[in-house]
Parts: sequence; structure tokens; C-alpha cells
Amino acid sequence: MKMKRYLLGVVLVVVPLIAWAGTLTETRTGLGSVQKITLTWASATNAGSGVAGTTDPVNGVITRVLINPTTAATAATYSITLSAAGVDLLNSLAATAATGAVTQISPGTAVIAAGYTSAIPYSVADQLAVVVTNCGPSASGSLLLYVTP
Repeated sequence: MKMKRYLLGVVLVVVPLIAWAGTLTETRTGLGSVQKITLTWASATNAGSGVAGTTDPVNGVITRVLINPTTAATAATYSITLSAAGVDLLNSLAATAATGAVTQISPGTAVIAAGYTSAIPYSVADQLAVVVTNCGPSASGSLLLYVTP
């Protein structure tokens, strides 16, 4: 009975990994006190493809995120989440990223005071999970994160 439970757990974990074959690479560049982290993603050639991965640890305040599709996805929009500890740092603003346009997001918690809306940026000290869905096969793009200490 223990063997059956173990095999079922393996099957449930392995199947999503096969359907989400793709690559996520990371490069970091120092720009004075700002660190630019470029996360480049590419989906596989199979129809059910998407991309999922984690970054190296990020320590600082994410002040700006640029989403740049380098090839057209098969749909008009695709979805990206960037999360730490299960919280989407993009506040679902990349849930419908346009395939033909660069999108800029200033992530943070929205604060409304005296009729003005601003955002308190997120501080992170962890690996970030990146998930790209609905992009279709052979699509690619990048996320540029600007992080201050």
C-alpha cells in the first residue's frame, strides 16, 4: 500500500513538469546602487507549454518590472506571475500581458490617501518563483527586475 501512494505522488508531480517544459535563465547587472535582474524565458515547442522556475535569492526592494515579449505568443495575451512566499508581487497586473508590447509595472501595495494612489514597493529576501502561462509553443520573452538595496 505504501508503494502505491508513493507512485501516485510521483505521477502527480511529474506530469505538470512535462507539460511545462521550457527554460528560464537569469543574468544580473549592477547599475550603481540598482541591480538589474534579467529573467529570460522560452517555452518549448509542444502545444501545452509554459515556463516555470525560480531565481537565485533576491535581496532588496523591487522598484520596477519590465515585461518584454521577444516573440509573439499564440494568444493575444499571456500571463506571468512573479511571487515570493506565495504572494504575486505583480498584483495580477501581468495576468493579461500583451504579446506585442512592453509592459512596465511598479509593484507594491497600493495606498490611497487624500485622493492620491501610490504604492509601497515590496521588499524581498528570497528566491522568486516565475510562472508564464498561455504563451503557447516556441514563445519567448524577458522580465527585467530593478532592485535597490
